[in-house]
Amino acid sequence: MAARKRARAVVLSQAQRTELESFAASRSLPYAQVERAKIILKAAAGTHTCQIAHELSTSRQTVGTWRRRFAQQGIQGL
Repeated sequence: MAARKRARAVVLSQAQRTELESFAASRSLPYAQVERAKIILKAAAGTHTCQIAHELSTSRQTVGTWRRRFAQQGIQGL
């Protein structure tokens, strides 16, 4: 059985955290953007990928995609 890769830690600046919290609480942004912000906030809090997927009713692959995209491009990538 292959070992699971460990997800890269997500570290946010205060400015990034503030912006993502605003996105996550928004009622006017598209749902997908709100969900992506929530994924990154939960990842930054140290929540495991599987737990994030369960809590947000999405897949591990989706969580992994947005973790990677954030690591590469920051908030603009979301």
